[in-house]
Amino acid sequence: ELPALGIFADLDPELRARLAAAGRFEILKPGSYIAVQGEPHNNLTFVLTGHLDVYVRSQADTIKVASIGPGETAGEMNLIDPRAASADVVVGHEPVRAFTITDADFDGLVKDDCAAGYVVLKALSKELCRRLRHNSQALLRQADRVRTHFRDEDY
Repeated sequence: ELPALGIFADLDPELRARLAAAGRFEILKPGSYIAVQGEPHNNLTFVLTGHLDVYVRSQADTIKVASIGPGETAGEMNLIDPRAASADVVVGHEPVRAFTITDADFDGLVKDDCAAGYVVLKALSKELCRRLRHNSQALLRQADRVRTHFRDEDY
């Protein structure tokens, strides 16, 4: 059963039950990859317990950009705008209990019940907006630190 948690907090129990029936529950082993940056990805993963770590890679560096915990999701962008994964998503040091639904199964749910699809897509959109706002604030804080550093340097 999908709990009333995170993006599913405001969904009625009947809709959560329909979502649960369309996807699968699984235990993910530590160190396993949910998504690999640059590769196709077509699942939404909802964390029930444990944590996923999110990394972005360049040719020179790998940076941890987030930790996804209970009630949070990975892969929501690809349900809305299917593309290659934008980051590596890896199970942390402990197993993760997760609910996963493929984009095809999600599309089927939305086509069968447009009103339910709207509710779920709105919840996903709210989560994306929350993350965008958080990342914007983090970028501003980083820019302020860089400006302060260069202002305080004696050239």
